[in-house]
Amino acid sequence: MKSPNYLVACRIGSYGHYVDEAWTHLPSLGIRHIETKCPSDEELPVLKKKVVDHGMQVSSFHCPCDIKEEDVVGKMKSQFDCFAEFDTKVCFTSVHAGDTPRNLVWERLREIGDAAAARDITVSMETHPDLVENSQNARTTMETVRHPNIRVNFDTANVYYYNQGISGIEELKQTAEFVGSIHLKDTTGEYRTVNF
Repeated sequence: MKSPNYLVACRIGSYGHYVDEAWTHLPSLGIRHIETKCPSDEELPVLKKKVVDHGMQVSSFHCPCDIKEEDVVGKMKSQFDCFAEFDTKVCFTSVHAGDTPRNLVWERLREIGDAAAARDITVSMETHPDLVENSQNARTTMETVRHPNIRVNFDTANVYYYNQGISGIEELKQTAEFVGSIHLKDTTGEYRTVNF
Protein backbone atom coordinates (compact mmCIF):
# COMPACT_ATOMS: atom_id res chain seq x y z
CA MET A 1 0.00 0.00 0.00
CA LYS A 2 1.37 3.39 -1.00
CA SER A 3 1.96 5.69 1.98
CA PRO A 4 0.25 9.10 1.84
CA ASN A 5 2.22 12.17 0.86
CA TYR A 6 1.89 14.73 3.64
CA LEU A 7 3.39 18.17 3.22
CA VAL A 8 3.14 21.64 4.71
CA ALA A 9 2.50 24.53 2.34
CA CYS A 10 1.73 28.21 2.75
CA ARG A 11 -0.96 30.12 0.93
CA ILE A 12 1.40 32.71 -0.51
CA GLY A 13 -1.36 35.31 -0.80
CA SER A 14 -1.59 35.35 3.00
CA TYR A 15 1.53 37.55 2.94
CA GLY A 16 -0.62 40.35 1.49
CA HIS A 17 1.52 43.37 0.55
CA TYR A 18 4.65 41.39 1.45
CA VAL A 19 4.12 38.58 -1.05
CA ASP A 20 7.45 39.34 -2.78
CA GLU A 21 9.26 38.76 0.52
CA ALA A 22 7.42 35.45 0.97
CA TRP A 23 9.47 33.85 -1.79
CA THR A 24 12.64 34.14 0.30
CA HIS A 25 11.04 33.99 3.75
CA LEU A 26 9.29 30.64 3.28
CA PRO A 27 12.42 28.70 2.24
CA SER A 28 14.24 30.18 5.25
CA LEU A 29 11.59 28.46 7.41
CA GLY A 30 12.00 25.17 5.55
CA ILE A 31 8.69 25.56 3.71
CA ARG A 32 9.10 24.65 0.07
CA HIS A 33 5.46 24.33 -1.03
CA ILE A 34 2.87 27.00 -1.76
CA GLU A 35 -0.79 27.37 -2.58
CA THR A 36 -1.51 30.15 -5.05
CA LYS A 37 -4.17 31.23 -7.51
CA CYS A 38 -4.28 29.47 -10.85
CA PRO A 39 -2.25 31.65 -13.22
CA SER A 40 -3.48 33.11 -16.49
CA ASP A 41 -1.48 32.33 -19.63
CA GLU A 42 0.38 35.62 -19.15
CA GLU A 43 1.12 34.95 -15.46
CA LEU A 44 2.27 31.36 -15.97
CA PRO A 45 5.88 32.03 -17.09
CA VAL A 46 6.35 34.60 -14.29
CA LEU A 47 5.14 32.12 -11.67
CA LYS A 48 7.25 29.33 -13.20
CA LYS A 49 10.39 31.49 -12.95
CA LYS A 50 9.69 32.41 -9.30
CA VAL A 51 9.09 28.77 -8.38
CA VAL A 52 12.32 27.64 -10.06
CA ASP A 53 14.43 30.58 -8.81
CA HIS A 54 13.39 29.99 -5.19
CA GLY A 55 13.38 26.19 -5.21
CA MET A 56 9.67 26.05 -4.45
CA GLN A 57 6.82 23.84 -5.60
CA VAL A 58 3.15 24.66 -6.12
CA SER A 59 1.33 21.98 -4.15
CA SER A 60 -2.12 23.44 -4.82
CA PHE A 61 -3.75 25.96 -7.11
CA HIS A 62 -6.79 27.98 -6.12
CA CYS A 63 -9.31 27.80 -8.97
CA PRO A 64 -12.65 29.61 -9.13
CA CYS A 65 -15.58 27.21 -9.59
CA ASP A 66 -18.97 28.81 -10.21
CA ILE A 67 -21.07 25.66 -10.16
CA LYS A 68 -24.12 27.72 -11.19
CA GLU A 69 -22.62 28.38 -14.64
CA GLU A 70 -23.53 26.03 -17.49
CA ASP A 71 -19.93 25.92 -18.74
CA VAL A 72 -18.31 25.40 -15.32
CA VAL A 73 -16.86 22.01 -16.32
CA GLY A 74 -15.12 23.50 -19.37
CA LYS A 75 -13.78 26.39 -17.28
CA MET A 76 -12.38 23.99 -14.68
CA LYS A 77 -10.77 21.87 -17.41
CA SER A 78 -9.03 24.93 -18.85
CA GLN A 79 -7.69 25.80 -15.39
CA PHE A 80 -6.44 22.23 -14.95
CA ASP A 81 -4.27 22.66 -18.06
CA CYS A 82 -1.48 24.42 -16.14
CA PHE A 83 -1.26 21.85 -13.33
CA ALA A 84 1.08 19.55 -15.26
CA GLU A 85 3.51 22.46 -15.81
CA PHE A 86 4.08 22.55 -12.04
CA ASP A 87 3.42 18.88 -11.20
CA THR A 88 0.57 20.15 -9.00
CA LYS A 89 -1.94 17.59 -7.75
CA VAL A 90 -4.44 19.58 -5.64
CA CYS A 91 -7.05 22.08 -6.80
CA PHE A 92 -8.42 24.20 -3.95
CA THR A 93 -11.81 25.74 -4.66
CA SER A 94 -14.91 27.20 -3.05
CA VAL A 95 -18.26 26.01 -4.37
CA HIS A 96 -21.58 27.71 -3.62
CA ALA A 97 -24.67 26.07 -5.10
CA GLY A 98 -27.24 28.68 -4.10
CA ASP A 99 -30.56 27.98 -5.84
CA THR A 100 -29.02 25.66 -8.43
CA PRO A 101 -30.90 22.34 -8.40
CA ARG A 102 -28.82 19.89 -6.39
CA ASN A 103 -29.02 17.12 -9.01
CA LEU A 104 -27.37 19.52 -11.47
CA VAL A 105 -24.71 20.45 -8.88
CA TRP A 106 -23.93 16.77 -8.22
CA GLU A 107 -23.73 16.03 -11.97
CA ARG A 108 -21.37 18.96 -12.59
CA LEU A 109 -19.16 18.01 -9.64
CA ARG A 110 -18.90 14.45 -10.96
CA GLU A 111 -17.89 15.76 -14.39
CA ILE A 112 -15.30 18.04 -12.77
CA GLY A 113 -14.09 15.00 -10.81
CA ASP A 114 -13.73 13.01 -14.04
CA ALA A 115 -11.72 15.85 -15.63
CA ALA A 116 -9.53 16.05 -12.52
CA ALA A 117 -9.01 12.27 -12.42
CA ALA A 118 -7.82 12.31 -16.03
CA ARG A 119 -5.03 14.65 -14.89
CA ASP A 120 -4.36 12.99 -11.50
CA ILE A 121 -5.74 16.04 -9.64
CA THR A 122 -7.79 16.10 -6.44
CA VAL A 123 -10.36 18.90 -6.14
CA SER A 124 -10.64 20.02 -2.51
CA MET A 125 -13.76 22.02 -1.69
CA GLU A 126 -13.28 24.68 0.98
CA THR A 127 -15.25 24.66 4.24
CA HIS A 128 -17.73 27.23 2.90
CA PRO A 129 -21.51 27.35 2.53
CA ASP A 130 -23.53 25.78 1.21
CA LEU A 131 -22.09 22.37 0.40
CA VAL A 132 -19.31 21.71 2.93
CA GLU A 133 -19.52 24.33 5.72
CA ASN A 134 -20.10 21.64 8.35
CA SER A 135 -19.78 17.88 8.65
CA GLN A 136 -23.45 17.23 7.92
CA ASN A 137 -23.44 19.13 4.62
CA ALA A 138 -19.96 17.84 3.73
CA ARG A 139 -21.04 14.23 4.23
CA THR A 140 -24.22 14.76 2.21
CA THR A 141 -22.23 16.31 -0.64
CA MET A 142 -19.45 13.72 -0.62
CA GLU A 143 -21.76 10.72 -0.24
CA THR A 144 -24.03 11.96 -3.04
CA VAL A 145 -21.29 12.97 -5.48
CA ARG A 146 -19.31 9.80 -4.71
CA HIS A 147 -16.22 10.76 -6.68
CA PRO A 148 -12.71 9.96 -5.39
CA ASN A 149 -11.32 13.16 -6.95
CA ILE A 150 -13.82 15.46 -5.22
CA ARG A 151 -12.82 15.96 -1.59
CA VAL A 152 -13.14 18.38 1.33
CA ASN A 153 -10.60 21.02 2.26
CA PHE A 154 -11.13 21.06 6.02
CA ASP A 155 -10.51 24.59 7.33
CA THR A 156 -9.87 24.69 11.08
CA ALA A 157 -11.13 28.28 11.41
CA ASN A 158 -13.95 28.39 8.88
CA VAL A 159 -15.76 25.53 10.57
CA TYR A 160 -16.17 27.81 13.62
CA TYR A 161 -16.89 30.90 11.55
CA TYR A 162 -19.87 29.29 9.80
CA ASN A 163 -21.25 27.19 12.68
CA GLN A 164 -22.31 27.71 16.27
CA GLY A 165 -21.88 25.29 19.15
CA ILE A 166 -19.62 22.83 17.35
CA SER A 167 -16.31 21.13 18.10
CA GLY A 168 -13.75 21.34 15.32
CA ILE A 169 -12.32 17.98 16.36
CA GLU A 170 -15.73 16.30 16.15
CA GLU A 171 -16.41 17.98 12.80
CA LEU A 172 -13.11 16.64 11.49
CA LYS A 173 -13.84 13.14 12.81
CA GLN A 174 -17.15 13.17 10.91
CA THR A 175 -15.50 14.21 7.62
CA ALA A 176 -12.00 12.72 7.87
CA GLU A 177 -12.64 10.02 5.26
CA PHE A 178 -13.44 12.74 2.71
CA VAL A 179 -10.64 15.19 3.51
CA GLY A 180 -8.21 15.85 0.66
CA SER A 181 -6.42 18.83 2.23
CA ILE A 182 -6.48 21.00 5.34
CA HIS A 183 -6.16 24.74 5.92
CA LEU A 184 -4.62 25.40 9.34
CA LYS A 185 -5.71 28.78 10.73
CA ASP A 186 -5.88 30.11 14.27
CA THR A 187 -9.26 31.46 15.34
CA THR A 188 -10.99 32.70 18.48
CA GLY A 189 -13.67 30.15 17.65
CA GLU A 190 -16.39 32.77 17.69
CA TYR A 191 -19.27 32.54 15.24
CA ARG A 192 -18.99 34.93 12.27
CA THR A 193 -15.89 36.58 13.75
CA VAL A 194 -13.11 37.33 11.25
CA ASN A 195 -10.25 36.89 13.68
CA PHE A 196 -7.95 34.44 11.94
